Amino acid sequence: MSPQLWCGTAVVWNERDILMTIYIAMLAGALALMPLCSDIFGKKGRAVYCAVMGAAFIFISALRFRVGYDYDIYATEFCKMQLFEAEDVSLMKMEKGFLFPMLIINGVSDSYITVFVITSLIIYSVIFYLIYKNSSSPWISTAAFLCFGLYFNTLCFLRQVMAALVVLYALKYMKEKFSLRFFVLIFAAACFHWSALIMVPLYFMLKIKPSWGYLGTVSGLTVIFCIFSRKAMFWIINHVELYKNYDPDTNPEASVGLSPKYTIMFGLLFLVCFIFRERIIKRNAMNSVYLNCFMYAVVFEAMGMRHGILSRFSIIVFFPVFLYLIPDAVLSVKEFIEEKFRSKKKRQTVMRASAVLAAFYAGASFVMLLAGNYNGVVPYMSYIDRPYDVNYDALAYEEAEEEAEQADEAADDTELSDTEAADEPAAVSAG
Repeated sequence: MSPQLWCGTAVVWNERDILMTIYIAMLAGALALMPLCSDIFGKKGRAVYCAVMGAAFIFISALRFRVGYDYDIYATEFCKMQLFEAEDVSLMKMEKGFLFPMLIINGVSDSYITVFVITSLIIYSVIFYLIYKNSSSPWISTAAFLCFGLYFNTLCFLRQVMAALVVLYALKYMKEKFSLRFFVLIFAAACFHWSALIMVPLYFMLKIKPSWGYLGTVSGLTVIFCIFSRKAMFWIINHVELYKNYDPDTNPEASVGLSPKYTIMFGLLFLVCFIFRERIIKRNAMNSVYLNCFMYAVVFEAMGMRHGILSRFSIIVFFPVFLYLIPDAVLSVKEFIEEKFRSKKKRQTVMRASAVLAAFYAGASFVMLLAGNYNGVVPYMSYIDRPYDVNYDALAYEEAEEEAEQADEAADDTELSDTEAADEPAAVSAG
């Protein structure tokens, strides 16, 4: 038994065994329903698959309880909305595209679970609709979404995920020579999370044709950044207002790097896609953009080894990779094997070996993320059988804010008095 503190209210946490079976069950369900995505069932099968899996994701995610590192932040911010008016919200630091809807929803229900129900409904409805419309293999998209941690990001970084989904939709306008609609959508995405603005410079970089030369150049620049990363971070916090709090000497998110295992995990998968890039791009011309998205996602993960906060940028560009690119990559490898090996026996042997290797890699990545409690998603607990209630006293928060303001004012008055006292002899002498 250990005490936990929630906004000044002591609650009791009952220690539980690590619970990750719900995620394993989700993956098992995604694979069990795989036949629905076959040509036998056609579009109706795809629709049923996406509807069933989407509903499961919505239900499990909406009813989570303190799952994900940022759960408490969003629960707290939602509860605080009952204290504020629209004018107050407009002055807050958090992105207004997220805050104003929370203010409106709080007027209907002040229960903190509401924000997770609403966001889950929006996020997974959009994801599985896009999978249904654009993925060449919905079951592969779903399995990749789970196995490589993107789902766990959606349980934690709500604002950034909503921004990333707007970016995902905006990418289709990159087919145009210069698309005003793309930039309008990017600025709309930035209303949910400012990191979406990274897509403004990336717009031009994503249009470059993937090649070994381009990959080598980007890799070299990434190495240089990592070598001089501290100087780069100080330049960023001095010139970018949104980053001023991420001092690499004092802020843990900026001073501490992530484990290299994530960069290695994504990097190896990227290399496989890159090797088969011509076939993948032949299947869909947009895969050229998605492959570059993957490259820059790995770059951001590599930067995160030096300063963890920088890895957050990868969320913005990861969605097209796992929802669209990976299914096409799997099908491209399958086509390569069918063309390369004429002998039916050899072809089947290589096909099975490749399938086993892919399944092992995806499964090992999935287990590694769960065992490492990626983004604080383990153990999974549901709101229905929560071991305790989260208590939030809005009035107590308001009183604490007033006390803090009074303390700041008193400190300012004391400092002013000391300054005047120090200046007084000088003034007399001058007289």
